[in-house]
Amino acid sequence: MWTRLGAVALVAGALPAVWWYVRATGSKGPALPVLEAAPDFTLCDQDGRRVGLADFPGRAKVLSFFYIRCSDARACPMTTRHFRRLQQALGEELGRRVVLLLITLDPEADSPGALKKYGQLYQADFRNWHFLTGTRTEIEAVCRDYQIVAEPQPDGSLRHSVITFLVDPENRIRRLYVANAWEPEELRCDLETLLGQNPGSSETEP
Repeated sequence: MWTRLGAVALVAGALPAVWWYVRATGSKGPALPVLEAAPDFTLCDQDGRRVGLADFPGRAKVLSFFYIRCSDARACPMTTRHFRRLQQALGEELGRRVVLLLITLDPEADSPGALKKYGQLYQADFRNWHFLTGTRTEIEAVCRDYQIVAEPQPDGSLRHSVITFLVDPENRIRRLYVANAWEPEELRCDLETLLGQNPGSSETEP
């Protein structure tokens, strides 16, 4: 039977993902220890606005990577469904203090317009859920910063890391969720714990 660590290696196909996993699960101390500073970025959302972590002060962020054409049911489609269920589970009050960010790995195909239609397909509430794209250079830079691997395959698909990051209001990575082996309610509970530690007020959208 595959362990969760084995599942990360299988899906991501790269050591950086395993390194992140060991850092996340091997830490001692608080239930949600500070792992790393979350690298900031500026990308374009589904409405054509340039946004990054710094544009959401006082909010926790849930960040992951995907691409629209992904046909692996265990990867991008499941990630998006998890995000949708998480958004529903947050409700209005907690939802005002949390931002969901999905970053495409296929910027040439995933334009802001395509991302908008994709989000609508999943009934996303764009008030606190942003689908992000950019130039190839910008996306590759974000992948390097977050140690995300995206390897083109002969059939045109991408073999990529499947990792979701929990980022606190001070833009520090506090937990990783790997290979979609997590439940939205689990992440919601972690957000409640995290925001109890960081009781700041919510801000308006950029």
